[in-house]
Amino acid sequence: LLGLVFFLKYRSPITLEGKYSLELRALLVSTALIGLALLASALIPGTPGENPLEHAVLALNGVVLASVYVIYAFKSFSASNEEEKGEGGVARPILLLIAGGLLAIAVTPYFLKSVEEVSQRFGVPFEFLVYLVSPVAAELEEKLSSYIMIFRGRELGSPAVYSFLGSKIENSTVLISPFLILGTDLTSYFPLLVALIISNLFSIAVLKDGRLGLKESLIGLALYVSITLALYSLGVAPSH
Repeated sequence: LLGLVFFLKYRSPITLEGKYSLELRALLVSTALIGLALLASALIPGTPGENPLEHAVLALNGVVLASVYVIYAFKSFSASNEEEKGEGGVARPILLLIAGGLLAIAVTPYFLKSVEEVSQRFGVPFEFLVYLVSPVAAELEEKLSSYIMIFRGRELGSPAVYSFLGSKIENSTVLISPFLILGTDLTSYFPLLVALIISNLFSIAVLKDGRLGLKESLIGLALYVSITLALYSLGVAPSH
């Protein structure tokens, strides 16, 4: 959507400027590890609770995934501007992060109740709406800041895209690693992890191409809707 709005406003694609090598490597490694975990889960007989080998492979993948995010976060922080880091120190950002997390937890029940009311009023299945709307609401802060940037000037298109990458990498590493470390049976999570891999591959392709234009934006929207419909049709519970 960001690329589409940018194209409609400026009649040109977003050109990704600057170095994205760190983000690209993090996405490549995390995607490969998730694929390896799925492959190990499919090829090694039994479940992680029954088969120590599968549990060990998944746990190792989980530890490496968590390490990928720690390394990415450390290098990103180290590479940030010293002057910007010096303004107010790290205490304020940490407090804001905690406050934002607590606020998100507090409003979640009201958000789900609103989704349920919309579902009942318009006859749209609740699970489908959760799939379609929840990811948008979950990363609303990145979206708002990104749209504000592109409306301020076309030169801010690249930073607007960049603001999404941190949460993308987080979703592919630290949110997945606990399941692997604890030896969770991945059978019921298979469609979700495949969807994550497809999404990551699209992001990797955009980063390597260095542009987010009309074609890429439409492909991304089509992928989002297609994945949502596929997960709903497969009956994968949104609570996963």
